[in-house]
Formats: sequence, structure tokens, C-alpha cells
Amino acid sequence: MMTFRRTQQYRNWQRLKAAALIGLTPTLAMTGLPAQGQQLEEILVTATRRAETDVQTTPVAVTPVTSQEIERIIPRDLGDILIYAPNVIDGKQPGFKSANFAIRGVGQNGIILYFENQVGVTVDDFVIPHIQTANIEMLDIASVEILRGPQGTLFGKNTTGGVINVKTNRPELEANSVSLAGQIAEYDTYEVKGIGNFALGDSAAFRVAAMWRESDGFYENGAEYGPVGDFGVNNPDVGATGKGNGDNVGGDELFSGRFKFRWQPTDDLDINFAYEMVRDEGEAPPSVNGTPRDSGYLWNALGFTADRGDQVDVAATTLRDDVLLEMDKRGHEIDVDGYYLNVDWALSDSYNLVGFAGYRETDSWLPSTYTGEVGPVSLFDANRQDERETTQLELRINSNLDGAFNWTGGVFYQEDDTVFTVAQVLGFVDMTLDSAALFGDPRFFNNNPQVLSNAQDAESWAVYADGTLDLTDRWSIGAGIRYTDEEKDWTGRNQVFVQALTGGFDPNF
Repeated sequence: MMTFRRTQQYRNWQRLKAAALIGLTPTLAMTGLPAQGQQLEEILVTATRRAETDVQTTPVAVTPVTSQEIERIIPRDLGDILIYAPNVIDGKQPGFKSANFAIRGVGQNGIILYFENQVGVTVDDFVIPHIQTANIEMLDIASVEILRGPQGTLFGKNTTGGVINVKTNRPELEANSVSLAGQIAEYDTYEVKGIGNFALGDSAAFRVAAMWRESDGFYENGAEYGPVGDFGVNNPDVGATGKGNGDNVGGDELFSGRFKFRWQPTDDLDINFAYEMVRDEGEAPPSVNGTPRDSGYLWNALGFTADRGDQVDVAATTLRDDVLLEMDKRGHEIDVDGYYLNVDWALSDSYNLVGFAGYRETDSWLPSTYTGEVGPVSLFDANRQDERETTQLELRINSNLDGAFNWTGGVFYQEDDTVFTVAQVLGFVDMTLDSAALFGDPRFFNNNPQVLSNAQDAESWAVYADGTLDLTDRWSIGAGIRYTDEEKDWTGRNQVFVQALTGGFDPNF
């Protein structure tokens, strides 16, 4: 079912996954129904945020995915892992490489920067606050835990739908190893992954994991338009008809890496520092115009109607390359730099202290064609740019008592500062209005972007506690409480034409 739904988006990868899943099915059936005398394999999870517990006895609706299972399906990103869990949907906002995940029908289906997904994504205790960069690459992953249902007591922020809890591999002490893996697929797709682990004496180690991916994209820039009617605009640059150049679009160019240092001065103290970097310079994703022919919709009236044939072959991007968009020159660029510190300290046999500090900076440049039409006309092209700085601190204490009652409690703080600007070229407005009369100069047709800017400073802190009481060997009761205080300060500037940014109207801008 998952393979069928996503064939048009990732058909070159799904063929490999389908083969893997066919071979996997009997194994799952056998492990799910062990023969007489056999036992289910013990799988440990951290869903209670205390000591690791066996998934069979953990009172949480959780689906664990081990590193072996991740390797088995050849995942492209985190969304591909969700096929293991029921009631979980891997959604992506059209035109963006976002993580619109949904669990039990609860999720986020928008790309607005300030929306927070009800399905939280945490990576080594860091809560990623935006769906644009939450669909992480599957690089050196130890496990993924998919927790269904509200997780507001223990995890993160506003996780009313559930949590996808990702753990990456830590450096291994007293071990030296190097591994390389590569893939070659259709559409000139190449991927290389490398992992190295290096011991630094008896108590320290360094680990590096990196990947590089490049592809031409499997969509074809093959949309057509026309004949275009004259709506008071006589511009020979557009022409009555137009057609894409037929090139493949939507390709990848990605480097992702994690660099980790681990120091364990005593058996009771484990300190881990990690640096994450992502340099995504892939092409702008194309879109498809699905407007029915001979309909009363605006695109049909203007001469921009649905193209016949396979949607993969009639996708489109204008590849507009002026200074505000640079769609062809730069494509979709996302830069991520993250710094994370995890500290685990066994205070005694009964109590553990866990501390986390993280800082993540994200810069995005995301020009897109929203209407599925080729250039030179830009019915609706926009470039979403943002700069985001996220700081997170968390401290919790876990009990490991011999009695029937165990608990965890902690404090959480996150600050997320964002600056956002979007430049929009609305050619369909120019075609329905008399551009010459509106601006006094016909050259503004298809060339008068509107700019919208705003910023938000968000601050959230919380205290929480959660406990479990074992009534018998088979029955337990749990309860938790969390108090959250969240404040958001938003500043915005009205949308204006780019020529009016200085306060007047400069026709030579």
C-alpha cells in the first residue's frame, strides 16, 4: 500500500524496497508467531524515558524499528521507516521535502513555518521544531521508536499525535572500524555512505558518519500551455503557447554528516558531544497542474489547463533565475549546523541523572513553482527563505528502585528564533488585470514580485513527572503530569511589491 501510494514520487527507490519487503514477509510472520518452545526476541525501548524496557512489557503503544530492519528496507529518509507502524502516514507537502507525518489521523498538512507538527520528531533528545528539516536522512541510526497517541507528559513539546524517537549510534569505546556502502539506481542516482569508529585510549572514542547523494531527478519538465488569451497584456516574451525543455528535474545533491566524541571517565559517567551538518543543494521540486480541461476554473480560462499523460512526464518548473528566486542556479538549499551534548550520570544504583544541551541553526532557500507550468510566465512562483536558531536544555532524573514504584521527573526549555521572508511572482494577477494601466509600464508584467516578511521568537519551558506502580507481575498503573508555559512574539510587515520596499515606488528597482 505504501509502495503504491508513493510510486510517482520515488519509483526508482520503491522497486528495491518492494523486493526487500517481499522477502521480509515470511520472516515477520514467523517471528510474530513463534513455534512451540521458542521465545520472542527481546527488544528494548526507551519509551518511558527511564531505563530500557522490553517492548512486550512496556505500557506504551510503541513500534520499535531496529538498525537491522532499517538496513533491510533501504530507506531514503525517516518517512520510509513509517511503513513498519500501523496508523502512521508518511506525508510530504507538495513542492517541499517536508515531514508531514500523521499518527491516528492527527498531524500537520501545511508548510507554514510557525506551525508545529502534532507528531514530534526527536533525535538523541533534541526536539526538531519544524517539519521542513524533520525528515532526516537514515544515516548511522541505532533505532527508531514510533510512539502512537499523545505523549505530552514525557516528550518534547506539543506532541498530541505521537512521537518519532530517533537514536543514532554513539562512538564505541575500545573499537576501531570502517565501513563503506554505495548504491546506484535509475536516473543517474548515486549514493555513498561511510562510517568510521576510532578508539582514543580506553575511555574515549570518535565516530564519523557521512553520506553523499546525487541524482538527476525522475520528473520530466514536459508541461505545455496555451493558447493564452489576451487579458489586456501584450507581452511577446510569453507567447501564445509554451512547452518545457524536457529535461529531468527534481534531482538531489546532498551531503549529510555527524561527527561524535564520547568520553567515559568512569563507569558511572558517559559524556557524548555531536556535531551535525547538512548541505542540501537539490533542485527545486516540480509540480503538476491538475486543472481539468474545459472547466470554469481560472487556469483553464487563461489557457493553462491540465496536461494529458503520466504526471511524471508533464511536471513543470519555470526555472526562473532572477535575483529573488534563483530557482535554476541554486534550487532548494537547506543548511543545517547542530551541536548537541548528552550526559548520562549514574548517581547511585537507584538514581540516574540525564542532561541535554543542544543548539541547531537552519538556513533555507526554497524557490518553487506552485502551479505546474513552465516558463517564461510565472503564474505563481515563490521563494521561501528563513533563518532559524533553536536552543534546547533538558534535565531529568530517573529512578531504578527495587520496589514496585519507579518514576522520572525533569525540566525542559526550548527557544526558537525565526526570521522569514517570501518573494512571490503572481503572473496570474497580471494576466487578469491591465498591467500597463496598473503600473504605467507594461514591462512589469510577470516581473513585479511581492515580498512578505515576518519574524517570531518562541520560548517554551516545562516541568514534568511520570511514575509507574506495579500491582502484580502482569498489572501496573501509571500516571504523569506536565506543566508547560509557552510564549510567542510575532512581528510582521505587510506584503508589498518589491519596487515599493523603500517606501515609495521605484520603477527602476
